[in-house]
Amino acid sequence: MTEDAVNLAAHLGSDTVEIYIQGEPELHPEMVTVLADRCRTTGLDVISVHPYVFGWEHLLFSNYSRQRAWAQRRFVQYLEICAATGADAYVSHGPPRHHAVDSDGMPSRRYIDIMRDLVSEATAHSVRYCLENVSYGLVRAPDDFHAHRDLISDLGFVVDFKSAWKAGFRPVDFLTSELIPDVHHTQVSFRDDGRYGLGASSPTAAVEDADIYIALQVAVPHVLEIEATAVDQVADSLAAVRKGLAS
Repeated sequence: MTEDAVNLAAHLGSDTVEIYIQGEPELHPEMVTVLADRCRTTGLDVISVHPYVFGWEHLLFSNYSRQRAWAQRRFVQYLEICAATGADAYVSHGPPRHHAVDSDGMPSRRYIDIMRDLVSEATAHSVRYCLENVSYGLVRAPDDFHAHRDLISDLGFVVDFKSAWKAGFRPVDFLTSELIPDVHHTQVSFRDDGRYGLGASSPTAAVEDADIYIALQVAVPHVLEIEATAVDQVADSLAAVRKGLAS
């Protein structure tokens, strides 16, 4: 459960977390209160709030006004969760490409206008709207970061390692000196036999992927994404990263 993950992160020595809301049942005020209280009592700093993937965000770009109005209310609810937990960033997956491009493959004027409105709404709530690179979206390459920054003022970015790899790039390609000022943080995944998020599998294991350590040397906050069926695997993954950074 998300609230239990807060305690686990603190137990393993983390000082910062991103809260990933796992669906509609976790949007209730009672649940948000529990999350905020857990973070306060454990001393964890909430760096950002992230909505569940393939949920509702694409409806912000829908042509159907009723869907857009519903999605806009949901978006504001997430901004209120940011305020309740102390997060200063909202991390968006963005819409699928077909919701955002013209026939020539370029970002549509409608998409740009909606993005500007979302950034403005977030700013009004003292939150930075950050777009994450995703392999199926309009922002999948470093050049897409550049283009969006030129089109949409005050837009922030989050660099997702696994999405960079899926699109054929290294995570560090998104962390150039020119782009770093607009990168709020990274989401660090692991690779193992073509899968993502597994990390180390024993106390003596090491994360051999040099891409990870090169990117972790860049001076932006890093949030580790670790998929595991056992607490021991989470601890081993954190230990391996710490060992690698120290060597």
